[in-house]
Amino acid sequence: LGSKIARTVRKNRKVMTISLKNTIVWNPSPDPTTPNYGFVEGAIPLLFHLAETYNLHLILFCPPLHRASGKGRELTIQEQDEIKQQQQLGQEREREQILAMLRNAGLISASGPKLIDPRQLLICETEEGVSHVVRHLESQVHVEARPSVVELVQGVVPKVVVIQKKTSHSRTPSTAREEDVMTRSHVRVRSSSGSSSRSSGARGSEEQYNGVNGSSSAMGGSFVEVVKSEPLVSGYVTQAGKKGYVEVTDQIMRSSLNPEYSN
Repeated sequence: LGSKIARTVRKNRKVMTISLKNTIVWNPSPDPTTPNYGFVEGAIPLLFHLAETYNLHLILFCPPLHRASGKGRELTIQEQDEIKQQQQLGQEREREQILAMLRNAGLISASGPKLIDPRQLLICETEEGVSHVVRHLESQVHVEARPSVVELVQGVVPKVVVIQKKTSHSRTPSTAREEDVMTRSHVRVRSSSGSSSRSSGARGSEEQYNGVNGSSSAMGGSFVEVVKSEPLVSGYVTQAGKKGYVEVTDQIMRSSLNPEYSN
């Protein structure tokens, strides 16, 4: 009965989709076949907070493996099958590793209602696939670190939270000004824009933030919020024991992910 009630409550909540890589988890391993994921600093309490408010769907982006075939030689059917099998095994390993992390964190319990449904950890091989999943689920809030995906879901998802690395290499984030850590604004991203326009959009977000003082008036398209975090060279340590992002929990909780601050 408890699980049925939990499912009903979850269905009645707003859907939030999160692209996990470089937002909630990161993988320092250079070998795509041997992932070594760790939680971004502060990710566990953030997930607890979000899971109590939203119906979470987690997306793991796993691009296809590519192997050189020699001088212009096409891959044989056997080689293609081997690559496909390696891809499937790699995806399953990544998914199981993420699920184990969520279980160890208490987000997926062995008994009783689960804060996160393991069936809602989805794998996508392409950025278009991520966009399709977000659209299909009719997500109300999407958390993303890849600008190209932001462009694909822009105007479809009511709210988009973009996690970006800070350009500054300062290792003393405690002395940074608040506007250096997070900017709240409305950013219009055109689907035809290139990388230069994406970078100018980030600069424009800061200008708009200063101009509208965080106003939530609509400017067309989605509400896009930029949360800037330290680059991986910061000195902070993730659960995996590797250097990772600084804690962004407080900043994100003050953002549109928190209904108390949403409009």
